[in-house]
Amino acid sequence: MATNPVDSLPNADRVREALHKCEMVVVSDIYGHTDTVACADIVLPSTGWGEKDGTVTNSERRVSRQRALRGPPGEARADWWAVCEVAKRLGWGEAFGYADASEINEVGEYLANIVAENDLPQKPFVIHQFTSRMVRNRDAILVRPELATIFHIDGHGTKTLKKGVYKSLLPREEFYTGFKLFFDEDTGLMTPLEVRDELARVPAMISYQ
Repeated sequence: MATNPVDSLPNADRVREALHKCEMVVVSDIYGHTDTVACADIVLPSTGWGEKDGTVTNSERRVSRQRALRGPPGEARADWWAVCEVAKRLGWGEAFGYADASEINEVGEYLANIVAENDLPQKPFVIHQFTSRMVRNRDAILVRPELATIFHIDGHGTKTLKKGVYKSLLPREEFYTGFKLFFDEDTGLMTPLEVRDELARVPAMISYQ
């Protein structure tokens, strides 16, 4: 992924030989014909630089924002998506999880029916999210009167970074928001007054970890 080792590494013949000895070789690339692709059992079409959306961390550990210039062509998919799908098929889906609105609506319907059938008061329904990709098709998530749906938003880092992530992931007004604070990972723990006064919307739920 993101490299062509049979071409770029020293002693290419040894690299090619090593790949041929592997039980299975999966290559993700934007080109269909490279020296490494020729050694692959499975080729996954990837997105190019101008088709990626997210962040890039360079060798100096600098993180920069990258926005796509165009959508992916054909069946090309982002690297993170390919890794998640391969992991699922290898039995490690829980460690690479994300949810689609259809899955969230299915769970929401199940819980709402329990509340309605037992004449219970409204119950919290918490959806954890700290990147835009974690919840796909979020606009399709349904509002249910039996549930107080809360988008629980977090992110490690400085106060400025956390406030930015929170603002970027705010859901529609009919949903509640939550905010997570980390004792160890946060750079400068926000105070309760800062959470109340400095966030783009006052959260209905605050948690500490």
